[in-house]
Amino acid sequence: TAAMTPQPAEVLAYITSSSAKAGGSLAVSAAEAATIAADIASESISIAVGAIAVGASGAGVSIANDINTVVKAYVSSTRGTGIGAGGAVSITAKDTSTITAHANAVSFSTAIGLGGAGALSLSFANNTIANDVEAYATSAKIVTTAGNLVITATEAATITSTAVASAAAFGAFFSASGAGATSDATITTTVLAYADPVELDIVGDVKIDAISTASATATTTGASLSVAFIVVAVVKTEATATVRPTVESRLGGYADLLKLAKARDT
Repeated sequence: TAAMTPQPAEVLAYITSSSAKAGGSLAVSAAEAATIAADIASESISIAVGAIAVGASGAGVSIANDINTVVKAYVSSTRGTGIGAGGAVSITAKDTSTITAHANAVSFSTAIGLGGAGALSLSFANNTIANDVEAYATSAKIVTTAGNLVITATEAATITSTAVASAAAFGAFFSASGAGATSDATITTTVLAYADPVELDIVGDVKIDAISTASATATTTGASLSVAFIVVAVVKTEATATVRPTVESRLGGYADLLKLAKARDT
């Protein structure tokens, strides 16, 4: 953390402020595959016995998971002859982060005798993925004598979030039960692939792709049962799944790198 503010994890692959030559293909690749699997459960049981009996039980669970990563592969500020390859040049960044979370709360209460019973269960699951995935070439000269230039940024993050709450109360005179479950799955990502500004001399194809296949699934289940002469049973469930990607690919901005290099040297 910096100043008590959480910072994203970083996965970087790059060539910068240098030149490189390969007789075959040349690849710069960064990949992230963070995985979180979380399962939490809570159970509560109460039994009251007597001429006048009162029983109460409650169970609650809360689970929160976050992934925040910067994944970058790039070529920048090349010098001299720049990047040269006899085969293809590829610059790729890919994220396949996964969160699987399950929260389960169960409560049971019974009163044997004249009286009442109450049971309450609450279950919360909150999951977030916020990633920045970029593949690019900037202020760079890239030459191939036999091969393509491929720049690809791919985001394939996945969240599966489940929250379950169930409550049951049994009494002779009065019983009340309540169950509440909330499940949230949010994916917010930036996916960029670009070559700008660049000087290109590519014998094959130039392919620049930014791809997002992120998916979020949120599920809730609630059950409430009351048995008595007077009963109250309440259930509330809420599930929210959100995917907000920013996806961009582009090619633009010719740069005269020889002039830039001379300006740096002077």
